Amino acid sequence: MTNMLSTTAIILSLLLPTTGTISLDVHKTEQKNSALIIDSLHNKQQDDCAELKNDTDLRQEIQDIANSASVKLMGCCSSYGGRENKAEIHWGKDENGICQTRISKLTNKLIITMTASWRGSLSGNYYWIKGRLVMDFETKQLNWEKISDSGGFPAGCGQRCI
Repeated sequence: MTNMLSTTAIILSLLLPTTGTISLDVHKTEQKNSALIIDSLHNKQQDDCAELKNDTDLRQEIQDIANSASVKLMGCCSSYGGRENKAEIHWGKDENGICQTRISKLTNKLIITMTASWRGSLSGNYYWIKGRLVMDFETKQLNWEKISDSGGFPAGCGQRCI
């Protein structure tokens, strides 16, 4: 119950204006409010997945951003470059049911979960790096957050070039 209370408090603090006060009878409304908020957020996340994926123009813009990042990642993380560079965007949901590529309503950032891959120019081996490309709409700045890779890359190579 305490964990659910803290989750609800965090969600409410993010969703509600910072001015004014709210008093809740926690014992009577805790479970009901938590369920409604979580359902509401879950439904919004489902909408966001379809909204980005199904809008042809927006989908192409996101693919262009991912393609550019993939070329930069190969340039920074591969010692001798490569060929057959590809950026695969993950449009589905993660293991928690959250859209992997989405616009965060809380931070106003575009989050693109993607895998950059290529064939090594000398070895011919297949290399890949999976991560999140995060674009801040206000500053237009891109940041890379690596999730995993095929191995053999210099530490932090993605942060240096994106």
